[in-house]
Amino acid sequence: MRVLRGTGEIATKLTAEREAVRRRSKTQPGCALVIGAGCSASAGIPMAQGFVDLIEARFDDDYKRAKVKDYIHCMGELDDDDRQQLIRDVCANARKLNPAHIAMAQLLAGGFVRYILTTNFDSLILQACNLLGVDPAVYDFTALASRHFSKDAMVDGPAVFYLHGQHSGVVQINTEEELAENSPKLEHLFSSINGPCFWIVAGFSGLNNPTIERLSQLDFRHRLYWVTHGESLPGGDVVKELEKPGKKAALVLGYDADRFFFSLAQGVGCETPKIFTDPRSYVDSLVERVILPDAWRSSAPSWREEETLGVLDPHPGLILNLPRFNKKGYDSPERLLASRHHPDFRARALLSNWGPLIVAVEHHSGTLRECWVVCSPQVLADFPHAEAFIQDLARGVNCHAVNLQDQNSIVNVQQRVKDIYDALAPDRGLKPKQIVADITGGNSAMTGGMVLATLEDERAIEYLRQDVRLVEPPVADGVALTRQQIREKQLLIGLRTSRAMVRDVAFSIG
Repeated sequence: MRVLRGTGEIATKLTAEREAVRRRSKTQPGCALVIGAGCSASAGIPMAQGFVDLIEARFDDDYKRAKVKDYIHCMGELDDDDRQQLIRDVCANARKLNPAHIAMAQLLAGGFVRYILTTNFDSLILQACNLLGVDPAVYDFTALASRHFSKDAMVDGPAVFYLHGQHSGVVQINTEEELAENSPKLEHLFSSINGPCFWIVAGFSGLNNPTIERLSQLDFRHRLYWVTHGESLPGGDVVKELEKPGKKAALVLGYDADRFFFSLAQGVGCETPKIFTDPRSYVDSLVERVILPDAWRSSAPSWREEETLGVLDPHPGLILNLPRFNKKGYDSPERLLASRHHPDFRARALLSNWGPLIVAVEHHSGTLRECWVVCSPQVLADFPHAEAFIQDLARGVNCHAVNLQDQNSIVNVQQRVKDIYDALAPDRGLKPKQIVADITGGNSAMTGGMVLATLEDERAIEYLRQDVRLVEPPVADGVALTRQQIREKQLLIGLRTSRAMVRDVAFSIG
């Protein structure tokens, strides 16, 4: 069986399939994704062993009765109500989207993927689709088990199939008997999809899953790509099935689900979702999809009306991203801090990527009382220099480092910034409307996470425009814009990301 270590071949095949559809030489896109628990793990949904641990903690007697301490047998000891409640609790407490599901929704929206078949109970893929404005048909176990169900007759367009049911549904399939009974009912669905489509399988170990075992028995006439976790191989009898003569199967090694689907989406040219690159237009597009009551229109100015306000008044609370120093102007944060009283300091400092930090702190100084500095692990050592610098620019301000575990995780950034609004700021006597989040200076994930954290009432963001230079060459002449010039040119733009109306519309749709 072939082994791949990149997404290039799959991206090429996805692109070719979509182009064939556009040329009308095929009637439908040729890819189906089959996703399992590993695709939801980074979003906080437990894997099989995690469920076993929860059962042991919450239902000790049932856990002790299980002959084998694995997911299927432990679930089999719970009564129906306890099983349903456990699944709903787990899914309700982990509603944060990870890159894998966003990338899958991108592939669905771009026409590269037609079907997503999931054995998970969570709604992450549907949340991601809604976030990107994709509206797939949704079928769960109760529809698939019906004698009236026909994939060919009923599915016309992108579709998501919940092979084991949904956490909010009536039926979930998770015991040994239920899985064995359910497996034959999926034969027609798998066979129908296998005709025109090729497969990408991700998030499965291959063990104790009759549904995946049945899938592995197909002939894969258009190929199957099985994405493993890291260097691990599928367990059980799956590998034996995949290695049989005539099977067009390949293993993709070296990825987790997030990295694989993100890489694949980039490989086929999917653009970064607009919510992260242009949140204003994104929210506008949501509002335009709704017929607004007159009361809403009269009580809330439009986004565009609010943006014309331009520069925000100084705030007592400020959230900043601290970028890794780029050694422009000065070769280190230490040198920048030590040179702050030199004649050419302003021109050289604004030339560095700490320039936006200077502009923001200067604008809010005089009113500024509390400043939270979001730091990735790579820049945490620079925080003491940034703190001293900020306190030099704004006398009396208190600085706080906000440590990120992963600066490339939108979810991690969002949660840490939300912590500021929900806990840290109230402890310092500030309300959310008294804080402005400056989204300049971080990477795309840090910017996106910060924007998502501000989608509540009375929260403001600002950003430094990039179309006007803060320093005109040559730097040696010290030709740098003054604080007043920056304000007059309205280079530091501020706006409210949402109020109650925008929030309700955005989240009812997304």
